[in-house]
Amino acid sequence: DYSIESVADIGCGLGASTSYFAKKGLYAVGVEGGRNAINNSMFEGHIILNDYTLSSAFQDDEEFDLIWCCEFIQHVEEKFMDNFLNDFKHAKYIAMTFEGTESPHHRVNLKSAEYWIEKLNSIGFKYNDEYSNQLRKIAVSMKDFQGFSHSGHLTNLLFFEKI
Repeated sequence: DYSIESVADIGCGLGASTSYFAKKGLYAVGVEGGRNAINNSMFEGHIILNDYTLSSAFQDDEEFDLIWCCEFIQHVEEKFMDNFLNDFKHAKYIAMTFEGTESPHHRVNLKSAEYWIEKLNSIGFKYNDEYSNQLRKIAVSMKDFQGFSHSGHLTNLLFFEKI
């Protein structure tokens, strides 16, 4: 819908999403903090090793159409989140998931949708509610889709456009 040609997958883990985007013909780059995940990645393209408790991953001149960030932000303490927010600024669009204020698993940064909408607005992005809802409906219909392992997490998807 947005003529996406390049995507950076922040917190790519084993590269399932990154690999999916590459197979769809997009230029895809992964960013991951775990050496074990990178060493065992299913994605055969470029993965940047980055620890978001220390720094951002991208150089000033790097630009992407889309930042994809699925099941990641809740793992980074709030005091370090400017590092990944700085990387978000390198895209025209952001598609991200979040976990709300309660989680059965150990998470360090649980915030509401409203919090994230306000936070991304403060760095120059506008939340697109209509498109977010469309994407969530697609995710529900893809729940058992074998080609994309994260469809179950996408019910908490937020989509933003650079202002």
